[in-house]
Amino acid sequence: MAASSSSAARAAAADGAELHSRRRPREEGRVGSADPASAGSGKRALVDDAVTFSTDLLRVYYARFFPYRPFYRWLSYSQDPSMDLPMAQKGFMARREFSFTIENDIYIRYLSFGSEAELVKGIQSRQPHKIDIGAVFTHPPCNKESTKKGSFLPVERELIFDIDLTDYDEIRTCCSGAGICHRCWPYMTVAIRVIDRGLREDFGFKHIFWVYSGRRGVHCWVCDRSARALGNDGRSAIVEYFSAINGTMEKNAADLVPLTVPLHPSLKRALGDLETMFIENIIPESGQGLLADGQTERWESVLAFVPDVGDLKETVRVAWAAPGVTASQRWVQLQSAVAHTRSGLKQVHFRERTALAKAIPTIVLAFTYPRIDVNVTKGINHLLKSPFCVHPKTGRVCVPIVAEDCESFDPMQVPTIPRLVAEFDAFREAGGDDGAAAAAESGSAAPAELWRQTSLGDYMTKWERGFLRPLERDIAATMRRRAERAAAVTGDW
Repeated sequence: MAASSSSAARAAAADGAELHSRRRPREEGRVGSADPASAGSGKRALVDDAVTFSTDLLRVYYARFFPYRPFYRWLSYSQDPSMDLPMAQKGFMARREFSFTIENDIYIRYLSFGSEAELVKGIQSRQPHKIDIGAVFTHPPCNKESTKKGSFLPVERELIFDIDLTDYDEIRTCCSGAGICHRCWPYMTVAIRVIDRGLREDFGFKHIFWVYSGRRGVHCWVCDRSARALGNDGRSAIVEYFSAINGTMEKNAADLVPLTVPLHPSLKRALGDLETMFIENIIPESGQGLLADGQTERWESVLAFVPDVGDLKETVRVAWAAPGVTASQRWVQLQSAVAHTRSGLKQVHFRERTALAKAIPTIVLAFTYPRIDVNVTKGINHLLKSPFCVHPKTGRVCVPIVAEDCESFDPMQVPTIPRLVAEFDAFREAGGDDGAAAAAESGSAAPAELWRQTSLGDYMTKWERGFLRPLERDIAATMRRRAERAAAVTGDW
């Protein structure tokens, strides 16, 4: 093993972490050159704009732009004793598991950090190419091997969802695998809208945020206390609630999208967003081209969800093949033909009438409904990539997405490390203050928040305003109430 790998192994053993070697392609882009000291020093950083990810660029990012302070504020949930809140749990952060994937694809599990200073030191010393976040355990994960067998157990973690465009490969026509474009990204946009609304309106969760995975998907973090306390059964029940797609398109319609008549209220609500997306982004040539001119094979994939009642399907095929018919007109023709056929059936034909009533919503759901990786959600101990990482394949930062404005999010415009360096250099050249003096005066363990002077600051400001501050206000109010109840019992006012 290389010397750097041996050093990493010794460091991991020193704090009780588990170290693994993964045989998979290295997730690193072209090698570039950058001086971390020059980013924010007034000198021009030696950054090749063509390079999106390298170990040197990563060093710049962790030294200057990673948002340590808000990251720590989020994951500590105001349980840091330095925050001086009543009823705070000492040692809470030290029981949170992190895993690092470092250079040469060495994977280290069961890392933990008891303070912000330890977190900053741990990240900057190991320079992880990927950070994963796990559960909060009964004991510090770094002490796992010395903990009594059976007593090292997960006690809480955020309710998480992972949605990846590769799971849409059977229905998207523009890209496949790791590829994404503006034609298939609307799948992620509508997934955010549908799942976020369901979590808030059907389950009452408030503290939710979404994150771009850095490449081809999105992650959801539900951070309410009640969500973090869920066991595996509760997590499974929630993700199954959002699992309207049962299997692959090879199944017949009844098995793939098992609907009821009338529709479940959550699906009926979701159809409002889904049908709009279906008409604007799925059926036209400018989108997925499902009902575009000459795409007879794709037409048949739609008609597979239409029941065989009389000559319904053949009537639709003839109408669709007529000259000058647009994709949106084909959709209207199908809706009209299904409705006309159903109205012509007597009540005694209950089965056929029910199948026809399901046809249109089934088609919309089959080609648009979110496809969630259920296994990620089900397990309380499942790790998930951390927000604010840099994806090694794209060089893009895993930035938060505002659910209410997710239509405006463009994955192609997400900041990369070279872009952050260039933006900060421009800020300094314009005479801007990097905030280093203020950071030193405050005594913060984290480096000066230089990211605030870059495009990353735009994403972070919205995240802090819309998620982090409301979360902290609710936690503080809950702690005060608990302290008051405890004082009322003991008479200690």
